[in-house]
Amino acid sequence: MDELLDCLDSELSYFYRIFPKELFQEIAYQTTLYSMQTNPEKPVAVKEEDIISFVACVLYMSVVKLPSTRDYWSSSIGIAHVANIMPVNRFEKLKSIIPFADNNSADKDDKLFKIRPLINKMNEQLNSIPFEENLAVDEQIIPFKGRHLIKQYNPKKPHKWGFKVFVLSGVSGFSYNFEVYCGGSDNICFENEPDLGASSNVVMRLARILPDDTNHKLYVDNWFNSIGLNVYMFKRGIQMVGTARRNRVGNCPVLSDKEMKQRGRGAFTEHVAKVAKEFFF
Repeated sequence: MDELLDCLDSELSYFYRIFPKELFQEIAYQTTLYSMQTNPEKPVAVKEEDIISFVACVLYMSVVKLPSTRDYWSSSIGIAHVANIMPVNRFEKLKSIIPFADNNSADKDDKLFKIRPLINKMNEQLNSIPFEENLAVDEQIIPFKGRHLIKQYNPKKPHKWGFKVFVLSGVSGFSYNFEVYCGGSDNICFENEPDLGASSNVVMRLARILPDDTNHKLYVDNWFNSIGLNVYMFKRGIQMVGTARRNRVGNCPVLSDKEMKQRGRGAFTEHVAKVAKEFFF
């Protein structure tokens, strides 16, 4: 990771490492195509530079927030870093037509078909970064209060409404792989993979990009963890550490909370299982 970062001599080069210019070229092509499909009499010709400028405006707006979009071009409170990039009418036009996929050829059964090419390209770039030794799988919430069929509600989270994303990250905080939760349709296993249950399958899918027998350590919480997942990762040469729920430890004789409290602070119990690499489900 350090060697890779040394090659990135600016914030812009780091950005293009994750979002390469060919991605913006494809978005520009799809935007022009969509404009021709929806308004053939007045199509909008969009170039790669237009998309890069549009994204630059959006990123700046996400940091410096004003009440409305047009305020960034206002003569009284306008912000030159945005207003000087492109006219407001051009920005709003791009915002209304910019797509990431061709609607005529997309898989309409995919709930994220409109942004699937973007997700796939981002993961392709993230997967190409050298992996850290210590990794973790967890969920994140992208806050969102609008209407969408995959929006999730979790009263225990700081942001109760939003899109749920499962992420494989390193101790540095860098993310190497992710998937946006779309419901039961996500729970897909390859032919050579066991069905470990919806939560453990998330870890199995995200960890597909890790090479076998390279001494990686993978950390998960009790929502993802299971004995089956530990056995499967052991077969791949990936070590696992994580908390576990009582109903997921099989026949392992786990002491009750009452018994552990009676033993006093710092008490622990240990159980060991010997699993052969040729163990199959």
